[in-house]
Amino acid sequence: MEHRQFLSQPLVTSIYTADPSAHVFHGKLYIYPSHDVPTDIPDDDLGSEYAMHDYRVLQMDAPANRR
Repeated sequence: MEHRQFLSQPLVTSIYTADPSAHVFHGKLYIYPSHDVPTDIPDDDLGSEYAMHDYRVLQMDAPANRR
């Protein structure tokens, strides 16, 4: 039986990202998350306190082996 190890830590911690889509092109991993920024709107259960300004493209050869 093959044992696989999965990442349990976030790949990105410097910006808030959400709803990513990941693809592999030519052996590199590309992740396309939305990028939300905080607003002055009070927190609620709908996420109204965030505003999506753009999407980001993150590229890496392979995820780091973090523990």
